[in-house]
Amino acid sequence: MSELDLGRRMRVATGHIETVVDGETVLMQHTTGTFFSLEETAQAAWALLGEGLTGDEVIDRLAETYRSPRDAVVADTVPFLEQLVEHGLVVLEPDGS
Repeated sequence: MSELDLGRRMRVATGHIETVVDGETVLMQHTTGTFFSLEETAQAAWALLGEGLTGDEVIDRLAETYRSPRDAVVADTVPFLEQLVEHGLVVLEPDGS
């Protein structure tokens, strides 16, 4: 199981470049040069992160939007969220915020 605290609010970090190319959202963390190319579900998750939701709220909304079992959304979304945090594209808000 993930060590990512899904109950904490997440926010999109500053210091990245974001653009849409041929329907894909392309992110680049400029200090590391790491690129992410987001399509459909990942784009939806990225948009939800822009709302300052918790990981649990992102997962719940994706499960509802795509009418998918929550467990399946967790399995697909948590590794994505972990990568975004690891590469500095998303930050976790302090507890209690």
